[in-house]
Order: sequence, then C-alpha cells, then structure tokens
Amino acid sequence: DLRYDTVLTLQALDGWIATIAAAPLTALDTETDSLDAMRAQLVGISLSVAPGEAAYIPLRHSYAGVPEQLDVETVLAHLKPWLEDEAAHKVGQNIKYDSHVFANHGITVRGWRHDTLLESYVFEAHRAHSLESLAERHLNRKGLSYEELCGKGANQIGFSQVDIERATQGYLDSVPADARAKSDAYFEGGYWLRLWGSLYGLGVAGVLLFGRISSRLRSWAERRTRRPWLQTMA
Repeated sequence: DLRYDTVLTLQALDGWIATIAAAPLTALDTETDSLDAMRAQLVGISLSVAPGEAAYIPLRHSYAGVPEQLDVETVLAHLKPWLEDEAAHKVGQNIKYDSHVFANHGITVRGWRHDTLLESYVFEAHRAHSLESLAERHLNRKGLSYEELCGKGANQIGFSQVDIERATQGYLDSVPADARAKSDAYFEGGYWLRLWGSLYGLGVAGVLLFGRISSRLRSWAERRTRRPWLQTMA
C-alpha cells in the first residue's frame, strides 16, 4: 500500500516527526525557489522512511486557491531536534545544498549517512547523477521531472506555484504496481548488497594505503626478488 501524505496540520506534522524518529533511516529533501543555497527560500520539505511511505510538507506555495499551509518557522522549530540529532540517520541527494538551506534558518543538520549524488559519482562517474536518473536506473521508478512539474522556457513557473496535491501525488500515475513491487524488492535486496560490497572493497583499500601495509609489502618484495612484476603486484 502507498502512503503519500500532504502535511497541512500540526497534528499531522507531529505524527510524521514520531515516524521519522522511530525510523532507522529517513530520506530528506528540500524544495526551494533558487539553485543558490545561500539565497534559496524553503518552499517545502519531503520525508520518506520506506518505499511507498512519504510525506510532503508545503510551506510557501502561492497560487489561486492554495490551501492554508503551516508557518515555516513553526515547522522548523518542530523538526529542529530531529534534524540536529546525530543518531537520527538521514539520506539525501546533494546534502551540501540542503544543509546550507537549513543553516540559513540556524539549523545544523546532523546524522547524514548517505549522499546519493556523491555515491553515484564514486560508483558510476560516467553516468548521469540526477535523482530522476538514479531512480530510473536503479529502482525502475520514473517520477515527474522538474520540467514536467514546472514547465520549460518562458512558460516555466516556480515550484511555489505548483499545485500542492500535484507536488505530493503527481508522479504515482506513471508507476505501475508491478514496477513498484519489482523496485521495492531490488531496493531492499541486491542493490544494497552490491553497494556494501563496493564499500567493503574501498575499506580494504583504505586499510592498505593508510596502514602502510602496501608499502611494507613492496619493501618485502624488493628484498626477496628483483623481478619487477612481483614488486608491481605488491
């Protein structure tokens, strides 16, 4: 079952704060009105604790007929203890940007465990690194792109003008149930095994390099033989 909530009341907000406080890992994202993190104004905050379970907290959407939204500073005051909790593990896409956005409001986000943008650069430097590309490539999920939500060129609108319900639910129609089931199984199984296998390999390399084990092996090879191929292997 899917649960995609639009958070418009303090009761709903506190319910989601309880949910993320109990979750082992929470995906966190900000929607803003600028690519410049130092000038960006928060338009909304997204949270997800599991495949198919997420919330969008609209803050500054502005269009005719927009529903009443929670006050920005009130929301941030409620979220701040969790945001600054090192033990509350978080994952994001380009977390440097999101951290700057929250820092503009006096909040130091702690507990980051993954940045999918940086991990993509490490493991797939030759591939595209956008969130849409990663979701489609690894999870078989295709969400609405920014252009699909906001338009292109002279007709493009700011994210604050996007209908709140569309911002929360819009992409679900493009994801059939069988694709969601397949991607959930992939997400919870093979992908993470491959990811942690790669991290383990990097850890071993780090031990060899920073523990000077590699240099000691090379010195041993130089003492034992003059064969350059063995020295190179060490």
